[in-house]
Amino acid sequence: MLRKLGISRPSKSIEDTKSEISLIPADELTSKSAGTQTPASVSGVSTPSLPRARSEKLSEEELAIMHAECMKQLRIKVDELMLVEMANANNEEDATLAMKREKKYLEMRDQDLNRFLVARNHNVDNALELLKISEKWRIKNTPVDTSACLNEIRCGLAWISGHDKQGRALVYVDVTVLDKNTRDLEKTTNFAVWMISQAVESSMANNQEQICLLFDLANFGLKTMDYQLVKNLLFLLSNAFPERTAYLFIMNAPTLFKGFWSVIKPWIDEGTARKIQFLSVQQLVEREFADMDQLPEQLGGPRKFEPAM
Repeated sequence: MLRKLGISRPSKSIEDTKSEISLIPADELTSKSAGTQTPASVSGVSTPSLPRARSEKLSEEELAIMHAECMKQLRIKVDELMLVEMANANNEEDATLAMKREKKYLEMRDQDLNRFLVARNHNVDNALELLKISEKWRIKNTPVDTSACLNEIRCGLAWISGHDKQGRALVYVDVTVLDKNTRDLEKTTNFAVWMISQAVESSMANNQEQICLLFDLANFGLKTMDYQLVKNLLFLLSNAFPERTAYLFIMNAPTLFKGFWSVIKPWIDEGTARKIQFLSVQQLVEREFADMDQLPEQLGGPRKFEPAM
């Protein structure tokens, strides 16, 4: 279960604060989850990784070959991992969890493995480590019991307003209804898990693997400066749902947001940071991210919030 934590103004980096995040046990949130270390491979064989563009430039053909090799190696390591986890099960509970993870591993598509590779710059060992953390978390925390967060689902904090030009779900987040002094961290985090899952399903119905987040900060204020909730959300986007986010648009940010942004910015990993854009509604449409008819009425579109339950 998620532990309720007090909220204070953090001064640590995201790596230092991950052990405080209440989503999974602290011993599972090590620096490996951020891809900063390369763990020993399951098979003990050195595995390939794509070079960073700044240091090496490869042709599209060479990149495709390297990517295919990384996919092959990751698939092999996932198969090996299933055997290792079953062999290391010391009791009935461990065996049950290992069997659940084995089922998840067997169901993984190439698109799923690709997300972990991209999230870890095609370092196969780090991708495997992230996969292990993500799936262990997923088994413990999903599916979400929606009866326990009905108020969060019905309040309009976040909902799918439509789809972008590519068919990816647009999740509109309205901070107007967020109050850090009265919200329940566990329930709000569970709601975030449910909302992201719903958005992924909506995108996949259009043959898309990612979603887009629209954060409307028009009514951002002191009560919405929710540092702990932001930490939980960053964990979800980076580790529980790696590479599920195509873009994270921040809109209507007031001057007050600058101070809040200066605190949370160091927590954001490189992959997530690349997806963040500060845009106006006009820019969102002009740059052909989405059409007006897919936007909520709060942003000048026609869509109105209708509770899912």
